[in-house]
Amino acid sequence: MTVNTESVINMDELIKSAEAGDMESQYLLGWHIHHVAKTESDTDDAVKWLRMSAEQGFAKAQCFLGNMLRDYLIHYEKGEDEAAAGWFLLAAQQGMVQAQEELAYMYASGIKYGMGIPQDTEKAVKWNLKAFENGSEVAPLRLGDIYRSGNGITQDIDEAIKWYRIGAEQGGFYCCRNLWEIYESGDGGTITEVEAKQWQQIALDNGVILSDSEYL
Repeated sequence: MTVNTESVINMDELIKSAEAGDMESQYLLGWHIHHVAKTESDTDDAVKWLRMSAEQGFAKAQCFLGNMLRDYLIHYEKGEDEAAAGWFLLAAQQGMVQAQEELAYMYASGIKYGMGIPQDTEKAVKWNLKAFENGSEVAPLRLGDIYRSGNGITQDIDEAIKWYRIGAEQGGFYCCRNLWEIYESGDGGTITEVEAKQWQQIALDNGVILSDSEYL
């Protein structure tokens, strides 16, 4: 069964195809059940179908199952961060950008910041880089934050500036803000006053004011 968008759903056909073992149909059925779920039982049913698809290697299901295990099942005290990371990894290895971003975020955050896996900044950098290579818009900000903070890695302001500049040039307003902050704080680097004020103005024009970089 080939379905191009989650919004195109004939439930009778979808259930029949999912029960026959089609992994895309299993994913779409789990996705649909999750988005109309009202009870814990509904959520368990969504996870069941997503898991069946994920176990067949469907990257979208692996990534969405990771999100379910990490973010949604916590409401029923069934969250499984370690298992979530495992599913993100499988999807990330297939080149799925969202999974690469999620896996990098979990490794960068670690237990200290609410993830149920140990912090591993080297792996966070690795997966952010892969995500960037695959077109991620958030990866430059996250790489900049990692190198700026030095949390789990040697602090490197010049490397942080490099990534923030890449993000800013791609339209990342928080990268613009962070470039201004580095200049204003006197952290060093190669940012000139003229450049810093340009980035600051772009950030302000787009409503970015508060400092909330993810790994600082």
